[in-house]
Amino acid sequence: MNKFIKKLMLVMLLAVNLGSQADDSITDKVNCAADAIVFNLMFADKDNPDIPPQNERIAVWDNAITGELIKLGKSPAKVKNILADAVKKSREELAEIYKDKSTTKSEQKEKFDNWWLKATRCIKKYSKNGGAK
Repeated sequence: MNKFIKKLMLVMLLAVNLGSQADDSITDKVNCAADAIVFNLMFADKDNPDIPPQNERIAVWDNAITGELIKLGKSPAKVKNILADAVKKSREELAEIYKDKSTTKSEQKEKFDNWWLKATRCIKKYSKNGGAK
């Protein structure tokens, strides 16, 4: 994926609309927010000066899912734990691609591409300017 597309994808994250997806499960929303956070961790500020800082991009997703979970009656402490667990799971899923030494480089690339597609699809789905509302 070229640098322009990456920047375009990241700029789109500025407005997240998790609340309008009433037909989707909260688990899907939490997992999507976690994948979006991990996705944003892949892009350091120094390498992407034309987009908002990483902490701001991550905060958009953190705040959106936090607000959604609090509306559902979860306590702030519980929300923090839910999101931390989901981010940990997403990071482990991504790291596992490269830990398995029995897979070839092309298999690793395919698995990474699948993770990338899953993450970018949910980002588009829940972004105000990027998909279903």
